[in-house]
Amino acid sequence: MLSSKIKVPLAICLAGIILAGCQKVVPIELKELTPPQRKARGTLLIGDLARSVRTEPPDLIGYHTFSIFGIRTVPIKAEMPPGMQDAMISHIKKALRTAGYNIKIVPPGDKVNYPVLRGEIRQFWYSSYWWFWPVTFVGGSIKMDLILEGPDGEELWREGFMEKKLRALPSYAKVDFLVKDSVTELCNRIIKAITTERFVQAFDKY
Repeated sequence: MLSSKIKVPLAICLAGIILAGCQKVVPIELKELTPPQRKARGTLLIGDLARSVRTEPPDLIGYHTFSIFGIRTVPIKAEMPPGMQDAMISHIKKALRTAGYNIKIVPPGDKVNYPVLRGEIRQFWYSSYWWFWPVTFVGGSIKMDLILEGPDGEELWREGFMEKKLRALPSYAKVDFLVKDSVTELCNRIIKAITTERFVQAFDKY
């Protein structure tokens, strides 16, 4: 039997070896989106589609953790460039175009007489859990709101979106495929939401 004096350093050494192979930088990518059965029409004015209201640094999107206490070890960062926010802006724009809309950017501070679509990212966080190694659990979630505002700042429409996933993987943790799946499913949800009658009525109000 190994003594506790040997077990602790051995566990730390094993954790270091395992975590050295984990994914530290994650590209924020997108799969092919699903077009709606009936495409929307018109030009949609957009502001900042991915304003972060998170408390974490912009490029930090999670941690690899060790032990049953979930001790944070290696940070998981979004690939720079473009970074998490710029990548999400690009992907949401693609979702809007896939839905059928033409889009026009409204620069910050500009006043317009039509509704403007804006977005807020509330959560973008992924972690790996190693306490059952060599089986690794990888999970996380994205939460965001899209808001359609009238010229006077009135909220005409708001919809919250969330994608939450947890997967069991053999050996080393890779996070990119889980992020890619989540971003794609979130964007497909956006396509469905902005082609509903409720959104179209708010969009056509002005």
